[in-house]
Amino acid sequence: MITRKIRANTCRIVAAIAIILCLLAYSLVPPVNYWSNTEQKEYDIPGGHYEVDGSPDSYTALKSEQYDFLYGKDYEEALDRAAASPKKNILFWHPEGDLSMTFTSDLGRPCGFCDIVNDLALIEDDRTEAVIFLHGYVTRDIMPKRRNPNQYWVWRTGEAPPAMMKIEGLDYADQVGFNLTMSYRHDADIRLYYGYFSEMNLPPVDEIIQKKTRLALVVTSDCSYLPAAKLRMSLLLKLISKGLKLTTSGACFPGGPQFSKDANNELKEFTSHHKFYLAFENSYHCKGYVTEKFFRAIEAGTVPVVWGSRKEAYLKFLPADGFIFVEDYGTLEDLIRHLNFLDSNDQEYMKYFRWREKPRSDANEMTSICQLCRFLHGINVDDAYMLPFREISKDPKSYIKQKVAKKKVSSVRSWLLNNEDKECLLSDLQLDENGRVITSGQLM
Repeated sequence: MITRKIRANTCRIVAAIAIILCLLAYSLVPPVNYWSNTEQKEYDIPGGHYEVDGSPDSYTALKSEQYDFLYGKDYEEALDRAAASPKKNILFWHPEGDLSMTFTSDLGRPCGFCDIVNDLALIEDDRTEAVIFLHGYVTRDIMPKRRNPNQYWVWRTGEAPPAMMKIEGLDYADQVGFNLTMSYRHDADIRLYYGYFSEMNLPPVDEIIQKKTRLALVVTSDCSYLPAAKLRMSLLLKLISKGLKLTTSGACFPGGPQFSKDANNELKEFTSHHKFYLAFENSYHCKGYVTEKFFRAIEAGTVPVVWGSRKEAYLKFLPADGFIFVEDYGTLEDLIRHLNFLDSNDQEYMKYFRWREKPRSDANEMTSICQLCRFLHGINVDDAYMLPFREISKDPKSYIKQKVAKKKVSSVRSWLLNNEDKECLLSDLQLDENGRVITSGQLM
């Protein structure tokens, strides 16, 4: 009897040692590198290129084997299953207007087949699987009175934290218990872009210079609501006082040409006659905050002169020789001299459009709504593009889920503020004589 017990214990010990040795051996096997630098056809990452090694001029793109890996057989089979299932509703919860009116936008393949609706009555529809709430409407009197536990509630904002802190609702948002964040931030669950290269009707490069009759344009309407908006106005006035030939427009410059909000084509045409567009934000060093101003310049065929975000934020969309970063210049006079130099040297000016010579493949550049629709069908290929940059899984099935896992944002306020650049949250900002920002002052 004792001998049997000894033998049994010996077998167990041997088996345990064998398992440990197997696990150790497996851990020593180098992982498959699906982001290898094999020279193959390139596909651009949605929105442009992302940095991967910390170098400000280093970019990566999906190589062909990675592209085929993500959008291969498993992906197509997942879309087939989505097509065979009932369409899902994505509801915009917007309390203003006629609630009986239903706006429907059909998202088909490759988004995953969803209807975008804004009829609030559809909150009770079993097909409504996601509800998007704009940050300004997250209040007790506006939010739904009941909650379907099977729905994903999405907190959405396109504003930087300084503007968010001007409104109420962040504390209540944490009480609601949202499932997902939708924002311009790279660490959002659903990425919200202010512009899409695939939707731009870019002018031919050889026609750009022919239209130029003016030097630079700025359009701005927020003069003082936010601390960085005041700073922006000070910076613009300094540039003008130092001799920059700047065309001004917007509510902050009532003496200049004005354009209504729905006059996008007219504004685009007017912008196209300028060599530079000053895409100055109303925030300072807020993570990833690059708005329609930047994309307006690109689409109109001008060179963006950018201020507000850190340089790496713009490098997500264009290479360093595709825009002019104000903070690269020691003084405002240096910046003006460079703009004037480019104005008198067409050949040097046109170098800022060399990025257009590289073919782009933005077929999978998805809107935030498209990404959300995919998510609801368990299709998570967009995760490969999100930051922090994730190495692609070695199993394509890991991006395809038969059952969508529940998620919850533990705290909207913490996500929004705790991970933010501290300079974004300063309540008082000043400029020195050279246009440099003095970052003393208290946090908001």
